[in-house]
Order: sequence, then C-alpha cells, then structure tokens
Amino acid sequence: MTFIKRAAIISGGGSWGAYGGGTLARLNNDYDTVIGVSTGALMSPFVALKEWDMLKLAYTTMTEKNVFDGYWYKGRPISKTGKVRRLTTIISLILGQDSIGTSNALKKMINYHFTENYFDELQIKNKEVLVGTQNYSEIPSKVHYFSSARENFEDFKYWIWCSANFPFLTTLLKKSWKDSDGNFHIGKWSDGGLTDLISVELLLEKSFDVVDIVLHKPKLTYRFDGKRIHGLLDNVNASISAMRHNIEFELLYNKIDKLNSAGIKVNVYWLPRTLETDSLLFNERQMMDWWNEGYETALDKNRIDVFLPRKKRQ
Repeated sequence: MTFIKRAAIISGGGSWGAYGGGTLARLNNDYDTVIGVSTGALMSPFVALKEWDMLKLAYTTMTEKNVFDGYWYKGRPISKTGKVRRLTTIISLILGQDSIGTSNALKKMINYHFTENYFDELQIKNKEVLVGTQNYSEIPSKVHYFSSARENFEDFKYWIWCSANFPFLTTLLKKSWKDSDGNFHIGKWSDGGLTDLISVELLLEKSFDVVDIVLHKPKLTYRFDGKRIHGLLDNVNASISAMRHNIEFELLYNKIDKLNSAGIKVNVYWLPRTLETDSLLFNERQMMDWWNEGYETALDKNRIDVFLPRKKRQ
C-alpha cells in the first residue's frame, strides 16, 4: 500500500466555514499539515485531528454574540442581517476608535473549544497546523504563519485569534513576534486572509503528494451589473472585493501551478453556489444547513477542480 503524504489549505470565509467543515468531514482525509487563515485558522486544529463532532458543534451553535462584543452605547458592529451597523460606525468614528468593534467573545470561544488536550494531541500525532495572520506594523504589511509545532499552547491560541479578526470591524491585536534572525518585534495583527488566500510556499519544502484546497467561495462568474452599492459601507466592501480579485483568482492559479510543477496533485473544493446570507451573519440554523449541504455535496464533481502534477516526484 502506497503512503500518500497529504496537506490541506483552508481559506477564510466567516460563517461560510460551516460549509467547508461539512465538506472536510465527508472527505475525512488524514492530513500531515493543515494551513488556515481567518475562519480556516479556527477550523484547522480540528481538521488535523479529524475531530468532526467538535468542529460541527462549534460551527452550528455560534452566533454573533460568540464573535463580537456588545457595548451599551453602540451595540455590536454587525446587525442580525449580517450588515455593518451604521450607527455603531458613526459612534466609533466620533470617539476616535481604531475599529468599530472588538472580539473578546471570539477569544473566549476559541478557549472553550480548543483545549490544551487537543493541542497536546497535535504534538503526539505529529500533526502540524499553521495559521496565517497579517502584521499591519510592518512596511510593507506581510502575512506570517505560526506553527503548532513551534509555538506554545497559549501563544498558538492567540495567533488563531489574530488570524480570525477582521480589520475595521475589530481591533488590531498587539503581540510580539520573532523574525528569522531571532530578533523580537511588536506587531499589530489581524485577518490573515485579506491579502493571502492560500500559501503554498510552506508546502513546497515538505514533499507532499496531494494538497486539498477548500475555498469558501464559488468559482468566479462575470456579470456586468450584478453588484449593488447602497451607501458608504457598501462602497468600502466593494473596494475591498475589487482589490482582492487578483489575490483570489489570478494569483491562486499561479500558486497551484507551482505545486503542480513540484509534482503535487491539487484538488480545489469550491462552494457550488453563492450562499444566501453574508459571511458575517452567524445564524445557527443556517450554518447547520450549510454544514449538511457541504457534507452531501463534498464529492460533487461540479464543485471540484483537479490539477494534476506535471512531473513525477523523485
């Protein structure tokens, strides 16, 4: 029996991670390394350990109260429809705050679900999880990846929290880090998926045979008049989406090409359709439906792209 060395890369996507969770549970693959950014960072330890019941529990019982903190004078930054609250934004601007919300509730959620027993199990089973988070203190700003094999438990949880935050919506998190020369710096960290949809450089050095990429977005389809913009906040979101286009599609295929050139087969799992609600809306019933649909459609060939290696591994 031939041993296949396999890795997974899980993109960001907020509540849409429930769909990817169901897909990964159906695949039930053994991964030596799992890389995650944003919601993918939250999922990664449980995917590496194949703890599907815990992952399902986390992604089907979560609400906005488990992600964003509420304040008496401005509430939470996201409404029940998944949209940014305008009044909360105005109050934050008047008070000179650097974000319209905070996410200590998410930190508590991470502490509750990802226990030290799970972290120790990663070491015992020789599974590596890498989470990406962006350092906004650097010029230019860069995404750094932190490994469960090299960080202690408390630091690794903190890096997961950093990766799962979102600039503008939540405060940049302050934490020291060490560069390749061993020098310490103070960084301000947030969403790792904003400028780096997937990272392949970390995998090229490890001689993998197969890489599964789970993307919480459908394949791109062009429409001339499909985007509706109503007000300033919609304009901000549209601008971010425009800047992310090259990252999420053009650069994605360049990175897949690198893996194929190194003799690695790549399977890309897309969402089969645009999901009904915003990824910042955390509705328990909706997320349960997405989990179940992701599980049921995991093997649907219409949502899977397979990229074969161009050379055999030595």
